[in-house]
Amino acid sequence: MIAVDATPLVIDPRRGVARALRGRLRGWALEPPARPLTLFAPHVLDLPWAFDVAVPPRPTSSARAFRRRLPRLLRAQGAEVLYSPFSAFPRTRIPTVVTVHELPFVRLGAAAEGRVRSRRHLRWLARNVAACAAIVVPSEATRDDLVRLHPEARSRVHVIPNAFDPTPWEHAARDAVRSTGRLVVAVGTGQGAGGAFKKGLDVLFDALRRLPDVHTVIVGRVRGRVPARVEVRPSLDDRALARLVASAHLLVHPARSEGFGYPPLEAMAAGTPVVTTDGGALPEVVGDAALVVAAGDAEALADGMRRVLDDRALARRFGEAGHERVRDPAFDPVAGARRLGALLERVGDRR
Repeated sequence: MIAVDATPLVIDPRRGVARALRGRLRGWALEPPARPLTLFAPHVLDLPWAFDVAVPPRPTSSARAFRRRLPRLLRAQGAEVLYSPFSAFPRTRIPTVVTVHELPFVRLGAAAEGRVRSRRHLRWLARNVAACAAIVVPSEATRDDLVRLHPEARSRVHVIPNAFDPTPWEHAARDAVRSTGRLVVAVGTGQGAGGAFKKGLDVLFDALRRLPDVHTVIVGRVRGRVPARVEVRPSLDDRALARLVASAHLLVHPARSEGFGYPPLEAMAAGTPVVTTDGGALPEVVGDAALVVAAGDAEALADGMRRVLDDRALARRFGEAGHERVRDPAFDPVAGARRLGALLERVGDRR
C-alpha cells in the first residue's frame, strides 16, 4: 500500500505545498496507481475525492505530534512506501519519497527566508538526502539547487512538475469584466520579512512608484506601509481570487526565487497577461507566454509592466499564448500523478 502524508491539507491548506498535493490527489482520483493508496492525516479530512484516510486514535492539529505518531500508524495499516509531500518526514523503516519544493537560500542566502528558517530547511534537506529512497522536485531549477548542495543525490532526484487545472480560472474569465482603470494584481506575499524578500515585494513597491497611473491589488499580508494606489487584500477564496485576476489588465509576479509558481499559471488560464522574473523556476513555468525580466531589478520590472499595459497587441499576444501554455502536458494532473505513482511503485518493490 502507498501511504501519503496529507498533513499539508490540514496545517496550511492555502499554501503552495497543499495546492501541489491536491493536484496530485486529483490526478490519482482520475487514474489510481496500481498499488492501493491511503492518505494519513492528523484528523478527518473533507475531500472531494474518495480516498481511504487513516487518522491516529487521538486526532491532533499539530504537525509535529502527528509526525511522531505516524510510524506506528503506518505499520498498523501495512504501508509499503511513504510519500511525504514536503521535506518533513517521520523516522520510519518504510521506504520514503519526499518532495522538495524549493531551496531559495541556495541563490539568495539567509535573506531568502531568514536565518532560522533557512537552517531548519538545510537540516531537513540533509535528512532527505541521507534517508529517502527518492526525492521529487517540481522544476529543473530546484533540482539544480539541490544537486549544488548535495551532488551525491543526483541519481535520486526526479523532476515532476506540479499539476495545474486551468478550468476554474477559464470559467472566471468568461464572466469577468475588465477593470476600467489600469488594474494590476500581485498574488503572494510570503511569510515574514524573509518571505516578503523572496517574493520581491520591495522590488514591486519600487516599480509601482514609477507607474503613477496604475492601481494595484496585492493579495496577501503586507507588513509596514505600502505605496499610494496600492490596495491590500489579506485573503480571498479561490473563486474571488479568480474573478479578481480575470478582471485585471496584468498580473505581476516579482519573486526573486520560486520553486514552481502558481499565480502566473492562474493568470494565463484567465487570459490575463503576466510580467514575471527569471527567479528560480519561473521561466520554466511561463515559457514564452509571459514577459520575463531580471529578478530584483525594479526599473526593469516597471518597464516591463508599462510595456504590456501600453501595448494592447502585446497584451493580447501574451493572453493567447497563456491559454496554450497552461495546457502543456507537463502540468496535466493525470500525467504527473502517473509518473509519481510509478516512482512510488518502484520504491515499494525494492523493499
